[in-house]
Amino acid sequence: MLSVITQSPQNEPVSVTEVRTDLRLDDSEDLLLASLITSARMIIEANTGSRLITQKWDVMFDHWPTDAQKPLKLPHWPVQQVEGVYLLGGSERTQINSNLYETVEKARIPQLILKSGQAWPTPKRTSLGILVSLKVGFGDAATDVPEPLRQAIRQLVSFWYEQGEWHGSNYTAKMPEIVNTLMSPYRNIHL
Repeated sequence: MLSVITQSPQNEPVSVTEVRTDLRLDDSEDLLLASLITSARMIIEANTGSRLITQKWDVMFDHWPTDAQKPLKLPHWPVQQVEGVYLLGGSERTQINSNLYETVEKARIPQLILKSGQAWPTPKRTSLGILVSLKVGFGDAATDVPEPLRQAIRQLVSFWYEQGEWHGSNYTAKMPEIVNTLMSPYRNIHL
């Protein structure tokens, strides 16, 4: 499986103004704060398996589930919309009829499920021949993102900023415990 972002978020779940207020700074550090906010969002997304603010991803698979009864599990959550499922081959991209499958978008592990009596079409190549285009994230606005995750970003940015040496090559500080605590309800636990 391979995931490729096709449209980055248009904004961040936390504004520079919010972080500047937290740190009691003037606007001379805005570029640094904006960079730290984006980095914190990406770390929190990686640690929770969620996408915080609306973005688009293409996910490519080698094959369908071997058992037609099993779902094709999607790696990004929450899914707003499955924009299309395609077979790839050469320079061609052929869309699969959405009548073949159902989407389970609201589950913690979103899925495509083959409808009863249907069969998945054969991929046109043996490697990464299936593409699923997704629109993911809690929503377009910062207020759509759960407050604990927004607070985790603010805490992490403040922690980094206050460390002063966060950008050094010997930086080994751990993630602040408050950030781990705020993220914990949103982590995808594998049983």
